[in-house]
Amino acid sequence: WTSVGRHVEAEVLRRSGEVRRPLALVRRSVAQQPGSSLAEVGAQRTLVQALLSDGDLAAARRAAEALLETTLLQHIPSAVACSTAALVEAAGGSFAAARRYCESALDSLGNGDRTGLGRGTAMHLAVVCAVAGDVDGARRAASWCEQVSPAVDGWPGMNPRLARAAVQ
Repeated sequence: WTSVGRHVEAEVLRRSGEVRRPLALVRRSVAQQPGSSLAEVGAQRTLVQALLSDGDLAAARRAAEALLETTLLQHIPSAVACSTAALVEAAGGSFAAARRYCESALDSLGNGDRTGLGRGTAMHLAVVCAVAGDVDGARRAASWCEQVSPAVDGWPGMNPRLARAAVQ
């Protein structure tokens, strides 16, 4: 539980804009719980995001690749790994690779996704398509994002609004 607590604290700090403390916390968390349970996968995703925030694209790519290998045959962890790798590829300007990872994540989740990951990944796919000049792809992704979002108000509605903004 200590490891999970570190991961949660690291994620909160990362979302608050801090870089160094979340990176140190999540590294300790990942070291204590290697594997592919959903909590472990979440910690590894936070590690990649913290590395991206720190500007260490090479380390983020290595961590994302390790996460992909760990979760290859597992449906939700695989989707988390693919959407995480998409973030790294987009940050590095590899939008075709980011798109493939987003699409793989959405394929893994299927139409019944209730995790919230699907709408976030679809929003990211809309942005990636828009940046790459594929307006139709961005529209399809934004539409999918709206379909899987339970509400248009509050936090769940943020992803569809961002996806629509990418299309415009």
